[in-house]
Amino acid sequence: MPEEIPGCAATPAVGAAEPQPVQLTDAVIQEIAPFLESGEEVRLGLEADMVLPASFGTSWLIATDRRICVFVQNCKAPVVQAEVPLRNTISIRRRDGLGSSVLEAHTPEGAVPLVRYTEARAGAFDAAREQLLRMLPEAGAEEDDDSGGDHAERQMRKKTLPCPKCAGPMPRWMNVCPECVDRRQLLVRLVQRARRYSKPIVLTFVLTAFLRFCAIYPAVLQQELVDRALKLNVRGPEILQVHYRMLWQIVFVLALIRVASSVVGAIQQFLMTSLGERVTNDFRMDIYTHLQKLGVNYYDQKETGWIMDRVTGDTSTLQTFMTDTLQKTVLNGVTLLVIAVVMFSANPLLATIALLPAPFVCLISASFMKKTHKIWHWAWRRRSRMFALLSNVLPGVRVVKAFVQEDREHERFRRQSEEYMNARVSAARAFAGFSRSTNFVMSLSTLGIWGYGGYLVLRNPTGRPEDGVTIGILVMFIALVAQFYSPLQELTNMSQQVQQAATSGQRVFEVLDTEPDMKDAPGALELEQIEGKVELRGVSFGYDERRPVLRNVSFVVQPGEMIGLVGPSGAGKSTTVNLICRFYDATSGQVLIDGRDVRDVSLKSLRNQIGIVLQEPFLFHGTIADNIAYGCPDAPMERIVRAAKAANAHDFVLRFPDGYDTMVGERGTRLSGGERQRISIARAILKDPRILILDEATSSVDTETEALIREAIDRLVHGRTTFAIAHRFSTLQHANRLIVLEKGKLVEEGTHEELLSKPDGVFRRLCDVQKQLSDVVAVGG
Repeated sequence: MPEEIPGCAATPAVGAAEPQPVQLTDAVIQEIAPFLESGEEVRLGLEADMVLPASFGTSWLIATDRRICVFVQNCKAPVVQAEVPLRNTISIRRRDGLGSSVLEAHTPEGAVPLVRYTEARAGAFDAAREQLLRMLPEAGAEEDDDSGGDHAERQMRKKTLPCPKCAGPMPRWMNVCPECVDRRQLLVRLVQRARRYSKPIVLTFVLTAFLRFCAIYPAVLQQELVDRALKLNVRGPEILQVHYRMLWQIVFVLALIRVASSVVGAIQQFLMTSLGERVTNDFRMDIYTHLQKLGVNYYDQKETGWIMDRVTGDTSTLQTFMTDTLQKTVLNGVTLLVIAVVMFSANPLLATIALLPAPFVCLISASFMKKTHKIWHWAWRRRSRMFALLSNVLPGVRVVKAFVQEDREHERFRRQSEEYMNARVSAARAFAGFSRSTNFVMSLSTLGIWGYGGYLVLRNPTGRPEDGVTIGILVMFIALVAQFYSPLQELTNMSQQVQQAATSGQRVFEVLDTEPDMKDAPGALELEQIEGKVELRGVSFGYDERRPVLRNVSFVVQPGEMIGLVGPSGAGKSTTVNLICRFYDATSGQVLIDGRDVRDVSLKSLRNQIGIVLQEPFLFHGTIADNIAYGCPDAPMERIVRAAKAANAHDFVLRFPDGYDTMVGERGTRLSGGERQRISIARAILKDPRILILDEATSSVDTETEALIREAIDRLVHGRTTFAIAHRFSTLQHANRLIVLEKGKLVEEGTHEELLSKPDGVFRRLCDVQKQLSDVVAVGG
């Protein structure tokens, strides 16, 4: 049982359940003790399941009679991440996010983020916050925070269950608890995946076994060479001729073994490399294919660099394990057994002395392997953060340069790179000490052979093998000991590769074991050509259970109608169209297409009949023609040109020297915003969807370009059910109806004129505000 720090039992908040703070273990208390000053009294200790800014890990919140400190684990030793004196703290507030919260200390200089934690620890930290408030100089002066704080919301929070095994945080976007993954089972799964490569693996295994034989057998021949062919007390020409013949035969066999070893080694190396590339490619494809099945919610939660690191870095590590480490582990074990049998057959006592250090090497290795996983997991996490930073900054390099933030980004990357370097250096330091220790223990074996073996040689007066230990046997033992401890040392060094593979395997299987949150229901129907009727029945939805974005929304859209979705920011407009596309599923209620619940039809058949034009159109690196034909890759050039003309894109495309073969650059950076938007509209026109979604399609272009885009949209919406989101309400005058959302509720519905005629209506208020802003801009311009 972990020891309780005095004063750590925080008093529960009024109206809440009786949460108990996570107590700190003896090991944590001992690690934190050196940071405390003389006479400093610890009054509160809590363990959090996240690390700032927003990653899963372990951190500790410690409150003393003088200050509030937060510690994080840095490979082995904890470091102080945040520290605030109590006398300088005005209040302690909680700021809620999606699935996690941050406890902040508010000082005269501003807010200081202390610790982040998931909903699994929310009850304990709510109670701790109450106790911290009482510890402040202004005791009881609690200020408003972002918690909401009532009992109902606290109960709502508990609906997000922690991991059933360890009660720790289970990420919302995953179905796997990282802390409960059985590392041994991970290695078993990796071995099971190797079955698909059984034939090349068996072939390379046989070739590698032959190479090991070629390495061991010369040691046996050396005994024959010394004790028989090179015997010094030989007399007589006939007998000497026999020894010459024996010498050349042994030398020839040794040379033949060297030649065979070189040829087979080259073949084996090629097969291993080829197999490794196949393994890596298959792993990459499995991960990438699975990533395509995961829902939008997964990508909302994860950074691009985090995902890329699993597709590239972790698969390369697993390649090394499956094609090299795995085979060497088996072969080294067989090699050790064969060498031990040969040595004990030659001289059991000398073999015992030679192999006496082996158990100690194994014990050192076993003890060390238990400590290495945390080191490598820490290093890998640092690498993911570095990749995430790169993937976040490089696409926005124009913003970086425009705001002259090169030095700032340089400093951010330097910190991330140094953290990764320090983690790798810590791992290297640990393995260096381990390697030197095992080398020293293994060197004792050679000393034992020379000492005791030399003594036995001197006690054999005849120098014949049948009378005792000979110089040849001693030479063989020296060679075999090197052959024995070489694979043993390789096995101990492989503990590093095994731990790397276990860490990478955990990270890869975290992705592969994550079930798609949006997938076809059993027996899902294929949606045939639809008419385009859309209905929402009592739909409620929230990205976070505690904060519903839509509340009991109901409306019906007839085929061919154009509907404008209107409302202030955060009202739920984009969420509504996301539910229609089934990027998310409604928490309650139904979304119906032609009378069928979208959850009962296949995703592919649903989304094939929906077209989207976004506010910020995304173009892939490739040609203009490729981007227009993205939804219909087999479309002939005539259809692509026709779609471009309908989108008012044909003229500007022809102005490029390469026309439709012009490369658009990464994310379409070679095109202007209006040009990218018209390419996006052409892409939607070519797809010819029955339901069209326009999300602020004209909000970020100039007036002339807007006129061209609106003309293209007029052609696009003809005969289709259309949902248009726009902040410029003038663009919605031709809509059949407007649906006004406010705070997630449908508050008004009608034509543009009908809604404007309501003097106290929400739409009228929004229009008046927009008109006032336009007048201010006009006067200022």
